[in-house]
Amino acid sequence: MKKWSDKELIYLKDNYKTKINKEICDVLHRSSSSVRFMASKLELRKNEEVVCKARKHTNIELSKEILEKLYLKDKKSVRKIAKEIGLGRNTILYYLNKYNILRRSISEANKSFYSDGGKIWKAGLTKENDKRVFIATEKMKLTKKRQKEEKIKVIEEKIKMPLKEAINKFYWIDNLTQEKIAKSLGMPRERIIRLMKEFDLSKRPNFEFISKLKGKNHPSYGKKWEDIYGVEEAKKLKAKRSAWGRENIIKRLKNNQMPFSNTKIERIMARALAKRNIPYLTQYEIDNKFVCDFALPKHRIIIECDGDYWHANPLFYDINKLGLRQKRNTQRDRFKNEYLKRKGWKVLRFFESDIKKSPSECVNIVEEQIKKVANPFDSL
Repeated sequence: MKKWSDKELIYLKDNYKTKINKEICDVLHRSSSSVRFMASKLELRKNEEVVCKARKHTNIELSKEILEKLYLKDKKSVRKIAKEIGLGRNTILYYLNKYNILRRSISEANKSFYSDGGKIWKAGLTKENDKRVFIATEKMKLTKKRQKEEKIKVIEEKIKMPLKEAINKFYWIDNLTQEKIAKSLGMPRERIIRLMKEFDLSKRPNFEFISKLKGKNHPSYGKKWEDIYGVEEAKKLKAKRSAWGRENIIKRLKNNQMPFSNTKIERIMARALAKRNIPYLTQYEIDNKFVCDFALPKHRIIIECDGDYWHANPLFYDINKLGLRQKRNTQRDRFKNEYLKRKGWKVLRFFESDIKKSPSECVNIVEEQIKKVANPFDSL
């Protein structure tokens, strides 16, 4: 390496602050690395303007007025301004900081971007049809996997045993719930569920856990809805639950999904009606309010088959000594009869004992009613 002369050193000291390295190299006929080395040795520093000039790769000057118009008035994004002017994004950010122009928040920038019809670069692209999305997805998977492994490692160091063994011990030996295990390990319950699946750890039968919550062990033991949710909220919940229960029962009855949809007495009545060639519909729904055992829509006749106990057959049960369920059922039957009567239906009710004793007699009553509908003057 050629030794620096006193003349060269004097020139370097006098011009290093005000000239870029390329200009100095051209005069001294030295390499850029040589100039930098000697400047560092002499502890020379360049002015800020010279540094910016050295880094600048374009002659474009961006004034504060132009930037305020583009960014504040026209509300263009930093990337859009950079693309239009032909500068880099970081250069635009530099000028924003230089001119003390307050930047928009991320939320405001996103609203402005999408309101102008902007779309993200990967809109409509998937990892199957675009290599860039595929690479980004794979990188994200690797990052997530690495983060997951690091978290597990920290937990294992804390509990001083493998995580699989710890969860197995807490769940099967200590008999803890997944929620308590999650709290003890400092992670969400959903994470414990996923880990148990990954580690192929079996779960206890649900009935074992539910059976422990019976009686005083239940967190809501001895409490009413009003105590838990408040009077007004409890009232709304009860009304909502009642409406849902009614709709669900009607739906299941209509679709023959209830275990008691075809009772023994209903099957007896169905066979008796079929023998007389009387067409009928079972589990007939009316106004999304009631489901009737049998219906003859042509004749506007409803047939109900009532159990002796559940509907309180007066031959066996004293009307003044009915149970709570019997009272509710009889009250509902009366309301149902009145509602169907207002809608133009004739309701024929047959008790269990009458159907079992003589189904043909019950069908005779149905036929008589059909004749009255067919020939109304016969009833006069």
